[in-house]
Amino acid sequence: MLKKTVFYLNNYTFFILVICLISIRLIFIVLYGNVTIMPDSEKYILLGEIISELNFENYSGGRTPGFSFLIAISNQNLNITIAIQIILGILGSLLFYDFVKLRLTSKIVAFWNTLFINGFVHFILYEFAILTESLTIFLMTLAFWYLEKFKLLTLRASLKHYFVLSLILSWLFFTRPVYLFIPIGLFIFVLSKCIILKQNTGLNFIKIFIIAIIPLASFYCIGSINKRNSGYFTSTTYSGLYLSQIATSFIEKAPDEDKIIRDIIIKHRDSIKPSNSDNRAMSVWFAQEELKESTKLSEQDLNYELGRISKNLFLKYPHLYLSRVFKSLISFWGYKGSLMLDHNTFNNIYFKYLILIIWKIQRYLLVVIHILFLFFSFKKLKWFFKDKPNNYDFDLFLICIVYSGAISQALLVYGPNSRFAFPFLPLIAYFVLSNLRSLEIKK
Repeated sequence: MLKKTVFYLNNYTFFILVICLISIRLIFIVLYGNVTIMPDSEKYILLGEIISELNFENYSGGRTPGFSFLIAISNQNLNITIAIQIILGILGSLLFYDFVKLRLTSKIVAFWNTLFINGFVHFILYEFAILTESLTIFLMTLAFWYLEKFKLLTLRASLKHYFVLSLILSWLFFTRPVYLFIPIGLFIFVLSKCIILKQNTGLNFIKIFIIAIIPLASFYCIGSINKRNSGYFTSTTYSGLYLSQIATSFIEKAPDEDKIIRDIIIKHRDSIKPSNSDNRAMSVWFAQEELKESTKLSEQDLNYELGRISKNLFLKYPHLYLSRVFKSLISFWGYKGSLMLDHNTFNNIYFKYLILIIWKIQRYLLVVIHILFLFFSFKKLKWFFKDKPNNYDFDLFLICIVYSGAISQALLVYGPNSRFAFPFLPLIAYFVLSNLRSLEIKK
């Protein structure tokens, strides 16, 4: 029996993987099978309607259109949106399988690594939620697969491949604006590699330029629309709210000229138990309606004021700001806020209890994987600084992007920040597996 299983796995690896990926999702469709609506979902649904009408005059600028485009092409039918996300989840997993196979030259290792990440319940549940995570992880996987498939870091591929990658990264930016750092980071990484390895040809600089130009043009486009509609050039008018999440813990230090906003946020913050620090940080979102009513400001103007107050506090009390940044960095590698589900929408109550039990185990496994990533990445960085030319490779770029993601989210927002680590899960899992496999081979 075992020999027959091994035979089929070796000869029909891809087919068996497809069956497994579909089966996992069918189980969730039957036993969970509902659209998960979270507080963030409303704005995405509203933006989907705006995109459908092709009229951006009422666009508030809070959410970028990358994810809402899926809602628009679904004709506002959220069940169709979820179906698209499930299909993208399967396609993304198959891309990850091919990515690992390309990197580690083993389809069996790639098979088990792909099944491993699909075994995490939060990985599947995001596909049932009207949130950006599922699309983001697909685009992230697609971008890194494309990088590896066509060896773009070597700068030997044709110009068209750099153009396609630039389009993928633009859609990623439109889905989550914070990921603008990826094309910029890729630009810097490849440029510095060219300089250090003395590959300074004109064609290489054109390729490097193409990587960043379309995402930067996308940033300018969305910023211009926001400037026209709200008066502020920004990728998202929510940036002030995000910054105020960091400042909420010491908002009482704001000057009396900002008394109205300061005191309302303090009231909402202090209505939440001090032990619940994540919800206290989010209290500014709960205070929005009262803030708009008391200040008579529009949503965009209020967000600008929140950003201004927060930035002033960061400059005046940098130690308090950095302490929150440090806590966000730690939270990034944790698990809080990663599981997104509606406890009241399960088709089968026993499946709900099973999911919660599985997650209680998996959340600690997730932290272990993150710790292993940190350990192996530190080793990689140590080797890089000892011998730069021989370690200026794909894995180094992967490490730089994951760390950039951790740092950028910590600088810009405070809350249940482990959600920001989710799109990197396949890449982190691959890197950990790759290093564990290297240890096994050395033995």
